[in-house]
Amino acid sequence: HTPALRERREDIPLLVDFFYRQFRKDKSDQRIEVSEGFYQAMVQYNWPGNVRELQNVMQMVTNLVEPQGVLTRQHLVPYMERNPSDQAIPFQQGALKTLAEVEQETIQRTLDACDGNLTQAAKILGIGRTTLYRKLDKA
Repeated sequence: HTPALRERREDIPLLVDFFYRQFRKDKSDQRIEVSEGFYQAMVQYNWPGNVRELQNVMQMVTNLVEPQGVLTRQHLVPYMERNPSDQAIPFQQGALKTLAEVEQETIQRTLDACDGNLTQAAKILGIGRTTLYRKLDKA
């Protein structure tokens, strides 16, 4: 059994250094410059794609950094913007909602947009009018 990358976070800085050396264009023996913030962001990320995802991210950010530049957390912004669902969601009290709460909010917003027309709202929601009545009775 090979553990997932998120289970061996202590390996991430070593992999970052390895892939950075591998993808640098100049291939010189100059010391690589990686900021502590970059390492922290990489260690905090969940890595659902394991080492292959980390390798792809390192290839992308290596192409973004200037020669003799320093990798910073800002170099990760384009990747994180493309993959927001992969980022860890910080838990805040009241920030997360139950499925029932989300469903009720969606129904209410749809009803508001349809000026209270239940038939039209049910059609937009993709449910039968009877089902919509039942869900409204639950609320």
